[in-house]
Amino acid sequence: MIRWFYAFRALIQLAIGFVEAGWQLRNGFNELKPGRNGIFSSTEFRRFRHYVFGVSYLNHIFEALLSRKRTQHEILAGMYLAALASFFDDLLEIHRGRLLQMDQLPDNPDSFGNSMDRGQVAQIILQKVYQFLPETNKALFDEYLQQLYKVELQVYTSANEEDLQAISTITAQKGSAAVLLFRSILIPEPEHAELKFLEAFGFLIQLSDDIFDVWFDHHSGTETLATSYLKNHQLSILTTLFSKQVQAVDGALIRCKYSKHTNNLVKEYVNLLASVTRVCLHRYKQIETSSGEFPMADRSTMVVDMGLIRNQLLAFRYLLFKH
Repeated sequence: MIRWFYAFRALIQLAIGFVEAGWQLRNGFNELKPGRNGIFSSTEFRRFRHYVFGVSYLNHIFEALLSRKRTQHEILAGMYLAALASFFDDLLEIHRGRLLQMDQLPDNPDSFGNSMDRGQVAQIILQKVYQFLPETNKALFDEYLQQLYKVELQVYTSANEEDLQAISTITAQKGSAAVLLFRSILIPEPEHAELKFLEAFGFLIQLSDDIFDVWFDHHSGTETLATSYLKNHQLSILTTLFSKQVQAVDGALIRCKYSKHTNNLVKEYVNLLASVTRVCLHRYKQIETSSGEFPMADRSTMVVDMGLIRNQLLAFRYLLFKH
């Protein structure tokens, strides 16, 4: 019953957080909105909105770990950082072919922006992040921004990598760098145990994203752990890998030695992600059972829509009864 209490609490707080994020998007950020002299196109703003809700989930975990609400400046820094992340991903997709042909890749985000972002949109957004970022955090933020930039380029320029260990390393690095970048806008800096938890959790988030994005990654020619295992008819290995990473995150959380309340709440936030991902894995299992193979190019079959009530109910069932 105690676990159910924390599961419902996490669900309710996350739902409230999504409503608040939606309100902030509707009532602010006019400089980004298309049609209002904003710098984003309609497509770019839709992607930004998607990122905002993902970051809202991440921020609930940060607040639970810190045992406090974020300040208004931290909230705004996080929103603009979500805008920067979404726009940067758009740039990478647009210029992927050009990057693959370059002998010398831009060695830092500024150089990349100067050569790929003629409108300097990313620089404008980055300055908004700096505007709300505590001065004491700037060096750490810049360090993680550089780390994420390098691993993102590695992902796009080694898209056809087939070595599973190399893919696993890139997956872990990308996920942890992204989580630590968003954590770096908050004070105080994470201690060693929290750092290790966030690294493990970042790997889990990236693995979950890749599991859901099998069709998209296959379509774009990006090799991930999920695409590799499904192409080789190894869904069971992918499922086991995901479960082991959930356990690794739980173990890292315990080693942080937070209060029992904090541990219980954060664990249920993690279980929310795990439960949603297990819906996707369940769908893949159905496909494997019915046809014996995965139609990687068939979007209608491979894309799992969590907007469907039946999938939401299955996720709720996984959250409460299956761990």
